[in-house]
Amino acid sequence: MTDLLNDNFPYAENILAGRTALVCGASKGIGRASAMMLARAGARVIACARSAEVLDELIGELHGSGHETLVLDLEDVEAVRETVLGLGVVEIVIN
Repeated sequence: MTDLLNDNFPYAENILAGRTALVCGASKGIGRASAMMLARAGARVIACARSAEVLDELIGELHGSGHETLVLDLEDVEAVRETVLGLGVVEIVIN
């Protein structure tokens, strides 16, 4: 994975500049990898998971700036509804 994210990034770097991506499950696995790839492509990433500590570590590793963490349990439907309404424009959602 790190080979894809270094200076020889094989995809169009910054092709997603100015876009916002909400990545659920960003603390590990496919969600974490998706957040890293989207950030490398220039998107502002809102990384969502239940663990603030792990999300803070992820944000520190993401390429670029302006990324945010969102600590949220997706099983709490009312909390999800309220939170999503306050996010503003999100062009990309990974769930």
